[in-house]
Amino acid sequence: MPRWALSLFCRFLGALIPLVAPKRQALMMDNLRKSFPDETEKSLLLTAAKSRARTVELGLFSFALPLLSERYLRKSFPLSDKLKKAMGRDQEGGVLFLAPHLCLVESFCCLPMLLPECKEMSTVFRPLRNRRLGEWLRRGRERFGLRTLDRSRGLLQGARFLQKEKILSILFDQNAGHAGTRMKFLGRECSCTTLPDLLHERFHSNVVIGYVRRTGFWRAELDCEVIEVNIDQESVVEKANAWLEKKLYEDEDLRASWLWLHNRWKAGSGKPRKQEDSSA
Repeated sequence: MPRWALSLFCRFLGALIPLVAPKRQALMMDNLRKSFPDETEKSLLLTAAKSRARTVELGLFSFALPLLSERYLRKSFPLSDKLKKAMGRDQEGGVLFLAPHLCLVESFCCLPMLLPECKEMSTVFRPLRNRRLGEWLRRGRERFGLRTLDRSRGLLQGARFLQKEKILSILFDQNAGHAGTRMKFLGRECSCTTLPDLLHERFHSNVVIGYVRRTGFWRAELDCEVIEVNIDQESVVEKANAWLEKKLYEDEDLRASWLWLHNRWKAGSGKPRKQEDSSA
C-alpha cells in the first residue's frame, strides 16, 4: 500500500478507538485535561485524535520493520549530528540511552545500520504474551544487530553492556507498577522506574535522552539530548522526566506523538519516596 493510504488507514483506526474502547478514550482525555488545564477542549480533542492515529502508526511500523528495505529506512530516518557524536565508538564510557514512548520510537532499533560507527547496543523490552507475534517483533528489532533483553531476565545482561562501555536503551516514561517509586510528572504523582539511577550510580555511564522528531508518516529525524547528572545531588529519572515535561509543554507536535492512551498515572501503583532525614 502507498504511504498516503496507510496514513488514512491509521487515522481511520484511531477514530474508531473512542467507539470500541471508550474507557481508553476517557483515560486519554482525562490525562490531557489534567496535564494541560489551560488548553481549550477543542485543542485537546485535536491532540487526542493525532495521538490515537500515531499510536496505530507506531504499531504498524513495529510489525512492518522486518520487511522494510534498508534504502527506505536510511531515507526516512536521518540522524542528527548530536546523536551521531553521542552514540559513536569514539565516545568514552558506556551510554545509558533513555527514550520516551513517542511515535516511531522503534526506529531507534535501526541505529546499528543507520550509524555503522555506533557502539554495540542493547535494549530492554516487555515480551508479548503471544509468542508468535513476539518473535516477529523481535525479528524486526534485532534485524540490524540490536540485542533485545527480556525485562524479567535481561537486566544483568544490560548491566554488563554498560560495564563494557556499550549502550543500554530503556523506555523511561512508562508506568513502573508496584516496583517503581512515586514521583511527580506533569503535576501529578506516578510510578517511575528507578533502574536508570541504579545503573548510573554503579557504572557512571553517559546519560543520553533519545527522541524522535516525526516529519511525516513513517518518517522522522532521530535526535538526542546529552544530560549531565550529579549522582550525589540529582536523580537521573527526575531529570529525564523534567526534560520530557518541558518538551510536552513547549512542542505541540511532539505532544501529539506521546502515548496518552497509556495509564501513566495509575492510582495506587509505585512505592512512596523515602523521606529525607530532617536532621541531616
